[in-house]
Amino acid sequence: MNPQALACLHCERQPGVAGLGLCPGCHGVENIRRLYARRRGWTPAWEAHLRRLADRAKHGLPLFDPSYERPVPPPDE
Repeated sequence: MNPQALACLHCERQPGVAGLGLCPGCHGVENIRRLYARRRGWTPAWEAHLRRLADRAKHGLPLFDPSYERPVPPPDE
């Protein structure tokens, strides 16, 4: 398993243990929890899409390539 996948989604310094993938320190900050709260209608495919984009951005890679098919976004609230 990729150890980076287990890191906190916010600080990336500690393991993410809370339900949102945040470490205890980041999970304790209300505004951070709101930022990473899963929105209504989010599917596992959409969550994977967002994580893929974030990972590619961190590594300085282009976000999209011609062969990538974007999943259907969740409905607007």
